[in-house]
Amino acid sequence: MTPLPGPEAKKVLEKDQRFISQSYTRVYPLVVKRAEGVWVEDVDSNRFLDFSSGIAVCNTGHCHPRIVAAIQRQAEQLIHMSGADFYYEAQSRLAEKLAGITHVPYAYCYRCPSHSSYPGCGCACVDWIREDLFKRSLPPDEVLQKING
Repeated sequence: MTPLPGPEAKKVLEKDQRFISQSYTRVYPLVVKRAEGVWVEDVDSNRFLDFSSGIAVCNTGHCHPRIVAAIQRQAEQLIHMSGADFYYEAQSRLAEKLAGITHVPYAYCYRCPSHSSYPGCGCACVDWIREDLFKRSLPPDEVLQKING
């Protein structure tokens, strides 16, 4: 729609330069206004295909309706709680679900899942990931069935 960065983006970039820490490592002058699916739109209505998945946190695409609904439900209950400092039932439930669909043993040398001890185990947990997980493929629709099932 416009040369990059566009006129509206330039206004934001100027304000950013003035008021935001310049320690950020942004290298491309993209000023995002909204996003949906794999598309990102800037403040000048330019559209971009998001090859970074929102820095790898939007692997379901931007604003997926089911994800938005889940975020809304969670925000009605609790916006933030540090799982590193306190216990949170949803965190344990998610960990259990993920463990059930990924067959990856938690690498904890004091309670080794293969009943070995370090260094004699030869890092069996890493071997398991390399041999079982990386050398096996699973169709994406089967992953979705397990998550939704």
